[in-house]
Amino acid sequence: MSLFKKEKRERISMKRNKVFSFAGVFILLMGAILTGCQSVGGVDINKALMSQFDVPTYEGSGEYSFEFIVDESEELSEDEAKMLEFLNNVKIIFSDIKVEDAFKQSMKGSIQLPALEAIPFEMVLNQHYNDLNYTFLIDGIEKPFYLGMDSIQELDDESIELLSDFEEFEQSSIDIQKLIAEFLISNAPNPSTVTVDSVEEEINGQDVDLKKVHIKIDGSELLPLLIETVQNMFEDEEELKKFIAELYDLYLPMIESFMTEEDLMDPNLQMLLNRDLAIEYIFTTLNTQVKPFVEELDVTLEEFNNDPTLSAIFSEDNYLTMDLYLDKDLNIRKQAMELVVQPEIDELSAIKGFKFYGENEMWNINGDVEIDEIDTTNAIDFMDLENASSPAFLFKEMDKKSPLYELLSLLEMNKLEVLLYPQNDKELAQLMDEPFVENGVTYAPLRYVSTELDAAVKWDGDTKQINIADSINGKELVFTIDSNEVLVDGEVVQLETNVMIIDGKSFVPLRFIVENLDSEIYYDQDIKRITITKEY
Repeated sequence: MSLFKKEKRERISMKRNKVFSFAGVFILLMGAILTGCQSVGGVDINKALMSQFDVPTYEGSGEYSFEFIVDESEELSEDEAKMLEFLNNVKIIFSDIKVEDAFKQSMKGSIQLPALEAIPFEMVLNQHYNDLNYTFLIDGIEKPFYLGMDSIQELDDESIELLSDFEEFEQSSIDIQKLIAEFLISNAPNPSTVTVDSVEEEINGQDVDLKKVHIKIDGSELLPLLIETVQNMFEDEEELKKFIAELYDLYLPMIESFMTEEDLMDPNLQMLLNRDLAIEYIFTTLNTQVKPFVEELDVTLEEFNNDPTLSAIFSEDNYLTMDLYLDKDLNIRKQAMELVVQPEIDELSAIKGFKFYGENEMWNINGDVEIDEIDTTNAIDFMDLENASSPAFLFKEMDKKSPLYELLSLLEMNKLEVLLYPQNDKELAQLMDEPFVENGVTYAPLRYVSTELDAAVKWDGDTKQINIADSINGKELVFTIDSNEVLVDGEVVQLETNVMIIDGKSFVPLRFIVENLDSEIYYDQDIKRITITKEY
């Protein structure tokens, strides 16, 4: 990749990262507040939220979209225009969701981007400890991707057996989530906007009478609500201690299952195993270390409001709306949410923020549900993909006519670029892995250029030969030191000159190696630079 392109992408990435960093903070805080809506209009919203922990099976569908907020009065930069072209109005549609239990589900859907055909996908998530595996299949790559317990080579048999035994704590992990959610809900106040209406909605093709709970939180009320929630947690010491005790009882069996005899000799762990002592220690630590900070949060809020950057985040321009559609049993049958974040991080940018919208519906709640499995017989192991030396591993499996490949092409993710700066001195060229020109022929370091063009390089000391294998087309080149003969897929081809050795490095005519590795070469006379490009 060229230095210009690298800097260009880094600028885009930095801007995007800033926006998403602000969004991350905003979403986390919003989520904490949304867990705490008290009863409104005769509907116990807290009970409805908690009831979701008692829904182990269901079927559903959903749609999520992402859109940049653009100031039409300002001109887009080239970088911004390109980012909008590929990422604006992106949609992820889940057409078929099946949840067999709290740890096992399958999904079918598609990714939709502007000016491209939809890219279908399937996934299976199995998070049971005794059969942990994830499978993902995307249109354009015939084989699915797979990550399972048998893929993780770092785990020995003893570790795998330990995780399998941990299955008995699966329900405990659900109970822990439920306990924490219940504690948050009991302490969180209502946002200023919470309404309830009776509506009729279509769920999976059927009209259903529902209660629609509409909740809106804007950035200006977010921190005060959060502060009040945290302060409420410390106000009732008896409830706080009860929460700590219940959490301790759920976690302790998990901790004990991992302890060795040596661990049991540790004084700190011995204290942890003493229930009353451990609970009192945690409670006292929270009261002496955390509570004083909590009591000063109102002052902190004033400081936040005086900070231009933070006040831009926590303003009325940033908000989250959530619509929950509840049936008579307080099951959430449908949800719709809209998040708007406009952090104002760059006055010169035409992109002011983004809007995220999501909607999903559920049916066959607590019914008989069986997930759709994906055949993993010839799957691509995720560990192999992670350990692959280059993207060629993936592109070799890809349909070059698929929308997925077209997308990667538009994003220039299917291209390699190598920049070379010819030197006048051979020794300098050798030190810098750069080419040099002699008698009208441009010579380049064979190993460096081949490796940069994603080819495997091997040296055979016995035959004094260098073997080059192209990662894409599989072409094999065999160069012999002090010879002008090269084997190209077994056939002898004559070089302009012999392979040249300079202080242990092999140099060959650049054009020969570039063309045989299916690459293109361009020389910029003005800046004396050679650009080599290769497409996967």
